Amino acid sequence: MDTTILKIFRRHPLTRRFSAEERTYLVSLGRVIGYLPGAYIFHESQPRRAFGIVLKRRGRSGRNSTRSG
Repeated sequence: MDTTILKIFRRHPLTRRFSAEERTYLVSLGRVIGYLPGAYIFHESQPRRAFGIVLKRRGRSGRNSTRSG
C-alpha cells in the first residue's frame, strides 16, 4: 500500500472522515500521477472517468483561464 496516498487521505477534507477500511480500499486502487506543464487534467465539460485529488496546482484553472484579457 502506498503510505503517501494514505497520509494524504487521512488529512484531506474530502476523505479524512472516511473509515480506515474505506481509506485503505481507496488507497489500494490509487496512484500518484504527475502532469507536464500545460497538460490538461480534465476539461470542464468532459465526463469524469475517475476520482482524483489535485495536491499542487500551478497555472490557470477555470472556465475563462485560456482567454486573454
